Amino acid sequence: MRTAYARSFIKDLKKLEGTDAYSRIHTLAFETVPQARTLGEVANLKKLTGYRDAYRIKLGEYRLGLTLEGETVVFRRVLHRKDIYRYFP
Repeated sequence: MRTAYARSFIKDLKKLEGTDAYSRIHTLAFETVPQARTLGEVANLKKLTGYRDAYRIKLGEYRLGLTLEGETVVFRRVLHRKDIYRYFP
């Protein structure tokens, strides 16, 4: 599966450097999801209601917001669970 990373995702991820969640999020975004053949293979992934191509992945206190554009998964945001739905989608 092809992946792309929005500038906002990289910026959010850099803010998390040095936290416990950083390594788990980094591994998920840069290793686990790109190796998956379909979105169904990704754990804790859920399609957001009301949006055609928006998904989220739960990872502890954080949520990864992503969209599906054709065959490409685009990581858009990674924020704390209290903030994610203000900024994504």
